Amino acid sequence: MSDIRLVYTSLPARDLGLADLQDIIFASYRGNQVREVTGRLWHNTRAFLQVLEGPTPEVDALLASIARDKRHCEIVVHAKTPVERRRLYNWDMNALSPGAPDLDLAGHEAVARFDSATNKHRITGLSGEPKPGEIAVVRALDSFLGETWYPCVGAKSARARRQITTYVGRDIESAWDDLRITTELVEFAHAYAIEPTLFQSFVVLFPRSRPLTETEFEHALWERVHSLQAKDVWLGQPLDPSVSDNPDDPHFSLSFGGQAFFIVGLHPGSSRPARRFHCPALVFNLHDQFERLRTDGRYETMREAILNRDEALAGSINPMLARHGESSEARQYSGRAVGPDWVCPYPGRHDL
Repeated sequence: MSDIRLVYTSLPARDLGLADLQDIIFASYRGNQVREVTGRLWHNTRAFLQVLEGPTPEVDALLASIARDKRHCEIVVHAKTPVERRRLYNWDMNALSPGAPDLDLAGHEAVARFDSATNKHRITGLSGEPKPGEIAVVRALDSFLGETWYPCVGAKSARARRQITTYVGRDIESAWDDLRITTELVEFAHAYAIEPTLFQSFVVLFPRSRPLTETEFEHALWERVHSLQAKDVWLGQPLDPSVSDNPDDPHFSLSFGGQAFFIVGLHPGSSRPARRFHCPALVFNLHDQFERLRTDGRYETMREAILNRDEALAGSINPMLARHGESSEARQYSGRAVGPDWVCPYPGRHDL
């Protein structure tokens, strides 16, 4: 059965508070997952706009259910068209600026932007439309990765191909953005599964964070990991069967949307120059890309180039580096040098 894309707007029947919006989010996640409907909801203080993609009967049934929801009124369907493949691989919610002059135009612009380009090298985060501060921090990351001395040639390839998806959050010590980050990661993973293009990364930036020591950054990183993995489980996403969820296992990896990910932590207080970015950031790299590079016979050459460049920059090779399967990659995430007695603060998905 072919899918359709439906775009509608509605008005709130009364003033909606944070609790109302949370109810809408949770109900939509659960209901849409059961119906195999995906999409995105934009909202401001005056109106909603939602894009839904899925089988015609399921989308129609969902719209009928929404019409019965007494929190909405004046529902207007703006488009209902067949699609060859979906553009939205999960469900998410974006806040538009309360001062947006026309929700219809703002929402359709967002939909058009999504349809006319890939979802790579885009900014999502504090609002539906990126603010100057969000754009500035993403540009700073782009410049950082573009420096001639930056050692990771894989990151440079992703940058050159404009295949870096960037989420601008708030504070790495806060759970404020965790639900949004998880859904973005799941969408990123699902998109990769459909179109597995090499050299892609998902980067979360936290420009509102306070200065952190290496130990404090490591603690915050694992707090975010614990929360994000719990939400991936809550969303019903499976563990990538090619990896282990036990952080003591040499084959350990994180998993979002059924895809294994390796994290590279960046922050101003890092002892390694290659990880010393001006605000905390978490770089999520897909394990499948490393395996494909191994299959193609390119992995060892690339790894050697990165090690040589990093040694030239820092004066020494990062002592925490190890191949997947030799020791748990959890020891590498934060960039802090840890001893053999180090214990991962994260218990694994089995305890979530």
